[in-house]
Amino acid sequence: MSLFPDDDKARKMLPIWKYLTGYFPKAHREPADINWNRGKSTDQLGSGARHMLEAAVDGKVFEMVPPEVAKLTGIEKVYVLAEAMWRVGAELELTIEREEAVSKVELQIPSTQIIHLNRE
Repeated sequence: MSLFPDDDKARKMLPIWKYLTGYFPKAHREPADINWNRGKSTDQLGSGARHMLEAAVDGKVFEMVPPEVAKLTGIEKVYVLAEAMWRVGAELELTIEREEAVSKVELQIPSTQIIHLNRE
């Protein structure tokens, strides 16, 4: 499955470059989780909310990076809100992946064989 639609009009409706450069370019350059370990923390929205509360309530702007990561990357601190943005982005990515997996399964099942259950 391609990341973008085959249809020319549909592709043009996804202005990726404009999004990256026109909206929040400084936010996109900020590192957050240097390496996304999908299995390490699965509570993306909870972690994102915690980071937003740290910024809004505690007034926290930066979080220090563990020394071993700082030594490898040269990055010593990250914006707390960059971490929140990262977590919300991770949740969106996982949601899209789940929806695409469901759509793929539905396409493989003939519509005459789909059984709809009425849950009350």
